[in-house]
Amino acid sequence: MRFLRPYQLNAIHALQRAVKDGKDRFLFEMATGTGKTLIAAAVIKLFLRSGNARR
Repeated sequence: MRFLRPYQLNAIHALQRAVKDGKDRFLFEMATGTGKTLIAAAVIKLFLRSGNARR
């Protein structure tokens, strides 16, 4: 099991705030090796659990 680092959680929280503000497009711009794929997987899981995405 992997745990997200604080900066990864901050990125996810920023995306959640953007969704609440009505935005529907996102771009994670982070350095190599900072876990963008892990963040994307967490976001996908979050959207599927919340019912805000279709499979």
